[in-house]
Amino acid sequence: MKSNVRQGDELREVYKTPQFEAFYNSLPTFNQQLDEEYGKPGSPEREKFHDEALSWYYGQLLRNRRRELKMTQREVAEKLGREQSYIARVERGKADIQLSSFFRIAAVLGIQFIPTFASVLK
Repeated sequence: MKSNVRQGDELREVYKTPQFEAFYNSLPTFNQQLDEEYGKPGSPEREKFHDEALSWYYGQLLRNRRRELKMTQREVAEKLGREQSYIARVERGKADIQLSSFFRIAAVLGIQFIPTFASVLK
């Protein structure tokens, strides 16, 4: 059996080959993949993807916090006077909610947002 050091040396040698360099240089960047799949930045398709990605991301933040607190979706919903299915949609990024609703859910989960407004002058 080869030692880990020896295997690492062999792997580094593979990375130095022209074949690997050609393969590596042929890989698209993440932005190129997004452009191909969803269009260029500013296009309607790309904006839709961006909005959906943000909704999913913020939903995951809320879901992860709820799970940390060992709360159910139903418990969160009851504290808000909403249906459990609403919380499920928010967590999946499938509900288009107002900022005030997001803050109310976050508050139930003990997340506090302190807005800061900075002026950027050049």
